[in-house]
Amino acid sequence: MEHIATAEIAGTLDTHTRQDHLARDQANIAYGLYPQWRGRGLATRAVLLACHYLSTRTATRQAVLRIHPHNTASIALAHRAGLSYTHRVHADDGPLYWYIRALGEPPTGLRPTGSRRPDADGLHLWWCGRG
Repeated sequence: MEHIATAEIAGTLDTHTRQDHLARDQANIAYGLYPQWRGRGLATRAVLLACHYLSTRTATRQAVLRIHPHNTASIALAHRAGLSYTHRVHADDGPLYWYIRALGEPPTGLRPTGSRRPDADGLHLWWCGRG
């Protein structure tokens, strides 16, 4: 993730469509934001941009976030981005909550930019590779 106004890297985001725990029409989204960029709505904006990319450029029909139960910031992000809690699994590195969103329509209550925060605009995602 690059913040356009400053040309600084704000964090990373990965999408994966081929993982053993996913159905054929699902994509896992994983992200990380550097501390100085947190609290600005950038991660929510990035997840929404990834959902748009997946729905328009792949056969993906569901976005998946797998979140540790203690990661309250990511749980809040999932809700802001229109994902809903579905179930809990125990992975090799501990418990994970699954949040899923059907792709296609934007979540209700959000501006077209995907964020309620004006300083979240101006985020650029660089896409590389496949799957």
